[in-house]
Amino acid sequence: FTISGWIYPTDNTDAFISTEHNYGSLASHYFHLNSSGYLKGVWWVGNSATELVSDSIVTKNGWHHVAMGRTGTTIFLALDGVVKTGTLSGTIDNPNVVLNIGQQSNGSQRFSGYISDIRFDKGTVQYESTYTVPSAPVTTSVTSGYYLPMDNAGIFDKTGNNTLTLGTGTKTSTTQTKYASTSIDFNNNDYRVYAPP
Repeated sequence: FTISGWIYPTDNTDAFISTEHNYGSLASHYFHLNSSGYLKGVWWVGNSATELVSDSIVTKNGWHHVAMGRTGTTIFLALDGVVKTGTLSGTIDNPNVVLNIGQQSNGSQRFSGYISDIRFDKGTVQYESTYTVPSAPVTTSVTSGYYLPMDNAGIFDKTGNNTLTLGTGTKTSTTQTKYASTSIDFNNNDYRVYAPP
């Protein structure tokens, strides 16, 4: 799988970008900004977690391309074209957890800023090695997963495969955009997107 997209943080609090994490089942993955501003990816298998941390800080008030994923036993975390890799064995497939964007699955550690052009592609790997940061939106050819471009039609899965549930404070914004006229504004209360399993 690969999760990728653009983020525009407005502060450096410890905040989740996306999470497929279930407290009752330690088979999950998520990535977030830690309190020092570094991008961090975490993969849980059983009772142990494998973590990767970016070499550089995600600066506030600017767009950054982020990605994380897994192919076989290789895991990877990418920030602005620079990739960190690690090794992980065991399965983390958990079809019963909801993909959350913008906060932890329990509602904590909320992201403050804007997110755009998010893609969750199950079964396809991208950005697993050093790459040129995309200069255009990604395609919608996701057969299993989600694509949220946050374009003029609002917040929806452009693949047409899934119905998203929005938190009461989740909305589009034209204040900061990337490749479209709008992005998701995560500077409100209950600002999250729930994607079904």
